Parts: sequence; C-alpha cells; structure tokens
Amino acid sequence: MLARYHQLFDTTIQETFIVSTKASEANLVKLSGNFLIASVLESLGEAFVLVGKNSRHAGPAIRDS
Repeated sequence: MLARYHQLFDTTIQETFIVSTKASEANLVKLSGNFLIASVLESLGEAFVLVGKNSRHAGPAIRDS
C-alpha cells in the first residue's frame, strides 16, 4: 500500500520512515513523537515562567507584556 503513495510522499515531505507494516506499531511511534514535542513545549513554557518571575533582567522575549 505504501508503494502506491511513494511518489506523493517524495514530492511533499523530506524523508519517509517505514516503521512497520502494522498500523498499530506505526501509530505508537507517531504518538511517541507527539508526546515528545508536547513535553518540550511544556518544559520551555515552565522555564520561561521560572526565569520571568525570578529575574529583573529577563529579556523582552520572555517578560510578560
């Protein structure tokens, strides 16, 4: 089934990783990646709040407007 869409994938995305022929395993990898991205965003938000509340010299990018 993936061979059918291979040309479309090559024109629209940089790289395709074939994880498994089982949809459940591929979905697990996708969900893991989504969780990783969400965790990074949450950590950055927490770090900005921590620095913003504890530093008088916080730059305008992380200071509340």
